[in-house]
Amino acid sequence: MLELHDCSSPADLGPALVRAMAALLDADMHVSGWIGGKHRMHIAASSVPHPREATLDRLASRFHEHPLQGVVAKARRGGHHAARWSDMTTLRQFRQTGLYHDYYRHMGTRHQLGLALHLSHRGVVSLTFNRSRRDFRAEDVAVFGHFGRHVGRSIRRIKAQMEVEDALALRDLAASREAVVIVDDDGLLRFATDRTRQLIRDYFGGAESDKLPDPLRTWLADSPTAGEYLTQPATSKTLYIKYVAEMPAHATSLRLPLLDAEPVTGRLRLLQLHENLAAQSTSKLQELGLTKRQAEILHWMLQGKRNSEIGVILGISERTVDKHREHMFAKLRVETRTAAMALAWEALGNPARSLGLQP
Repeated sequence: MLELHDCSSPADLGPALVRAMAALLDADMHVSGWIGGKHRMHIAASSVPHPREATLDRLASRFHEHPLQGVVAKARRGGHHAARWSDMTTLRQFRQTGLYHDYYRHMGTRHQLGLALHLSHRGVVSLTFNRSRRDFRAEDVAVFGHFGRHVGRSIRRIKAQMEVEDALALRDLAASREAVVIVDDDGLLRFATDRTRQLIRDYFGGAESDKLPDPLRTWLADSPTAGEYLTQPATSKTLYIKYVAEMPAHATSLRLPLLDAEPVTGRLRLLQLHENLAAQSTSKLQELGLTKRQAEILHWMLQGKRNSEIGVILGISERTVDKHREHMFAKLRVETRTAAMALAWEALGNPARSLGLQP
């Protein structure tokens, strides 16, 4: 039990619970899980691997047949108690269900002692002992119920600690010049720093104050991967929007204040915005050994401009642009536009691979 007091996140709690359960009662398998739809907290752990056939999808699709679903319903209302399958049904009756045939049959489970604990409006923590031979005694049920009260206190402590840490993180972000925003699937800004709101106004003039601009919502609808960028060019400057992560994630801060303040349907996603001014970009690119004109051309190449468009922007002919480009390639010791752009992204501190520009 002492190990539970050292846990500081749900990711630590799952394995610690399984170890504590193994020390508490003998069983073939000790399992810590999450019941609450697709938004699973990272607390799932098991003392032994599940058989390949016993998938979570099979368990979820047949959970309405579970003998202990009443235990879960009570936990959702804030209460908890331990119970055995044999308290609710006979093994013979349970063997007639699809849940037993599709899931527990593959695990070899004949007897189970389970407990569920309220975590948040999203779901509950489930703890189960699984045996293939003898059933659990009434004394085991009482001991497990006492264990559940200790676990409940540990969960409340972890939540309180996370709330404090996350509130401080949000406060620090709001006071900084960082451009960070957290949005839901409807494009609503769940959290945005002042710098984010200013950049959105600068680059998307008519955008609503509490919603992401339409181009960003369209981009997110295509499910970008973590680290991927969207660029929004403007005269002499460019806005880079980086998709950081889906929320919540056990290794990511900013979790509980957003999740528990009010129910959120779908996902929460974290974005980071960065503005790159043309003059700053050009100066940085000159450090690669380029002339100012070559650096200007490389900058506009990064914005996806063709040679003819770069010529119009800089007031020179397309042929002159091509000559500067040839000399630039020689200085950079590259042979292709893509290779030159990869070096440029590296010099500017923007990961070219995330933008799909580097082979």
